[in-house]
Amino acid sequence: MRRRLASSLRRLAGLALAPALCLMVWGGAGARADGARGTIRDAGVQLRWNYEKNSNHANDGLGQLTFEISDEASGNPLRYAPGQLAVWLQRQRPTLAEGELACKDRVKSLVSTGVGRRADIDLNTWRILSLNADRTLAFINPFVGLNNAKLESIVTLPGAPLAWAHAPSHGELWVLVGGAPARLVAVDTHRRQIVRTLELPGDGADATLALDERVARAWVALPATGRVAVLDLAAREPVWRGAPAPKVLAIQSVDTPDGAAVLSTHADARLLRWSADAAAAVPQVQRSWSLPQPAQRLAFSALARRLVAHDGQALLAIDLDGSAVRRLALGHPVADLAIVDEGRYAVALGGDRMSMVDLASGTVHAGSATVPGARRLAVTQRFVYAVGGDEANADLWALADLRAARVQPARILLGSAGVPREDGASLRRAIAAPDGAGLLVANAADRLIYQYAEGMMAPVGSYSNYKRTPLAIALLELAPRELAPGRYQVPVRYDTGGAHHLIVSGAGPRFVGCDRVALPLTAGQAERDAAPELKARLVEDKPLADTQRRIVVALSEQPPGGRSQPLTRVGDLTLLMFDKRSGWQRRVHLGELGPAGDAAGRYAAEVSVPRGVAYDMFVGSVSRDLPFVRGRVQGGPDAPELRP
Repeated sequence: MRRRLASSLRRLAGLALAPALCLMVWGGAGARADGARGTIRDAGVQLRWNYEKNSNHANDGLGQLTFEISDEASGNPLRYAPGQLAVWLQRQRPTLAEGELACKDRVKSLVSTGVGRRADIDLNTWRILSLNADRTLAFINPFVGLNNAKLESIVTLPGAPLAWAHAPSHGELWVLVGGAPARLVAVDTHRRQIVRTLELPGDGADATLALDERVARAWVALPATGRVAVLDLAAREPVWRGAPAPKVLAIQSVDTPDGAAVLSTHADARLLRWSADAAAAVPQVQRSWSLPQPAQRLAFSALARRLVAHDGQALLAIDLDGSAVRRLALGHPVADLAIVDEGRYAVALGGDRMSMVDLASGTVHAGSATVPGARRLAVTQRFVYAVGGDEANADLWALADLRAARVQPARILLGSAGVPREDGASLRRAIAAPDGAGLLVANAADRLIYQYAEGMMAPVGSYSNYKRTPLAIALLELAPRELAPGRYQVPVRYDTGGAHHLIVSGAGPRFVGCDRVALPLTAGQAERDAAPELKARLVEDKPLADTQRRIVVALSEQPPGGRSQPLTRVGDLTLLMFDKRSGWQRRVHLGELGPAGDAAGRYAAEVSVPRGVAYDMFVGSVSRDLPFVRGRVQGGPDAPELRP
């Protein structure tokens, strides 16, 4: 998989060298922007981009880039497969105009190897998230190749994990953990730490979690108390708002073209759709359906415009805009389902059988026996996998064969057999790889994460979970994702705002484009800008006996828009003397001369300096947050013209 990504990036770099791009330079006619939006045109491709800051009230360096890519002549949207659209952000640094790289050269440099050539913000990567039985969340970097040592971060959770949901546009992973009380915790996926912990409003036994990312709301179903509750994640002080939901079993968020549909299932076979108007005091039931049996595992078919579920014995096709419910008996139990071919087919699994159902006709298009005890499905670009109950084996079918009603299963080894377990809908140990062209499987018995190429019967590699038993794995995707044909979005997280170069490269059709984007300053930057500026001025540098010299430095601070004032009582001020030609350096403590008068804010030291050394001087102080790099000593009126 790593080789596939590297190959894609090298291919994008090759495209950047196309002759048609040689005339495209930074800030040329091909790119127009005002800092928050712009248009790039190249090789017949038009890309409109827009940057939006996160809607919360904090300047936390979080936002999202949206791209609309179309054919310049016809206006038709252009679609790019995963890995074929690369995006970088590079901080704009002072340079001469003639020293700026052409756009194609920037892409070539970024895809080349070497730490020094990395972008400040690389929007083409991903991580593996492992939710573990020891109450930890592991971040695994698949691009590191140091003897399989790929663990990047570990976050300790305050309870046993029950469910999780990712909000990419908010840079947060929400985890529902058990305990007394049960809690909902938010993990910052950039800083890798828990940033919020909220107690559930009631008994959290068997609670389930759903996330409506677009409107930043978290929903929980509380079967123990017969209620559902919603939380506004964007509020300064979020408060749970609850409503009665008798016999509720679970709650789930289903993506539809019109946004997320939040639905709850009930033991009395009702299915409820919920809404949460900001002005309403409690969540409201928007629509309800009466089903033959309680629904499970909800999904949406875009082609059929139907909600698809199962009731344990059959498939259900439900009209989200009406009341029609269609039940499709399959002749075998159902434990899991998946939607394939953009909603043309549903694949159902259970009772050691797999059925592919044509949702248009309501008939079984293809069927097959499966590995014993199979209860979980995984779907990649070209294959369907049925994972055995003990997770030691899986059967796979090529989607092309199933479309043609050909049943040709192949069995693959997934690892050591484990104890079958019933997990929540969000806890899955077999998932599609980021580009959809492979499978990642977490084996609880082996405590490893195996990687499979599409159609392969043996793993092509593995990732250590560091002797932790995985409950579930997921992907932290930091690359552009397709929202609609030709429309892509990628979350942006940064520590330092300001002017950045936006660099985009695509393949099939080819284009390379560059522009400028102004990222808002973070709260930390604003605090640093508002802090007084510390300055060090050389007052005296004179020779004493032999090689000794006396150095006197005046230290002052100047608030923004204010007058400079002497800075006194800095007890840890250190002088660094450095000769960049020979590498000689010396560090000595600077002692304060006097508290008042002309000597206020002056510090002195005596230091031995070898003859012939030409040195620069810097001061630093931990207590004043003054690193040497910002504490260069400037020559004052009493400073000598020349120093040896």
